[in-house]
Amino acid sequence: MSFVKFTLGDIRNSVKRKLDDPSFDDAIIDEAANDFQFELFNDNRIRFMEQNTAISVTAGASESVDLPNDYMTLIRATMLYSPTQPQNITDYEMDYDEFMEQYATYSVAPAGKPLEWTFFGEKMRFNRPSDATYSINIDYLRSPKIMATATDTCELPINCRELMTLGTLERVMRVNEDYNEADAELGRLQGLRTAFVRNYGRGSGTLKPRVIKSGRAMVRRQTEW
Repeated sequence: MSFVKFTLGDIRNSVKRKLDDPSFDDAIIDEAANDFQFELFNDNRIRFMEQNTAISVTAGASESVDLPNDYMTLIRATMLYSPTQPQNITDYEMDYDEFMEQYATYSVAPAGKPLEWTFFGEKMRFNRPSDATYSINIDYLRSPKIMATATDTCELPINCRELMTLGTLERVMRVNEDYNEADAELGRLQGLRTAFVRNYGRGSGTLKPRVIKSGRAMVRRQTEW
């Protein structure tokens, strides 16, 4: 992402200033900062955490190669049967138990073009062995990178530095058992979280009015998250 970021060192300094304690333990701040960052991206679908890559299913295999190490949630999967024959297989995902009931012989079935699938471990399991090697183009939400050193950058843009500072501070205060102060910071934090999700959440890329449509396609998009 092209926006300006800030570092774990910046978070440490800001939290220590608010605590009025320049000697406060960096390790406690680091853990709180990473936990708050995980919380933000576990709870919300944020545009700048979207990632694209290609994985594959090889000829004779009924499972794909491993999903990316930073994979968290699927947005869309497109199987490329050929350069001119893409197939959106997102909606062909099945519940694991239902899949295994219907395709118990998935690994020994006659080979063909893979279509129905389910997640198993860190792979996509298909309803039959693949009759060829195919590429699968996936859009997904990635997990945030852990901040370990002072120069490591936070995932948030610079205009969200106060959100990150207060989110870290609130957790640090609870570690110190300063519950009243932590509750006060939590109250200030809510408005910043709401603004963050409003500005960077999926579907919030422009300021134009959003039109609510009806129909089956819209119902799916509203419920898939």
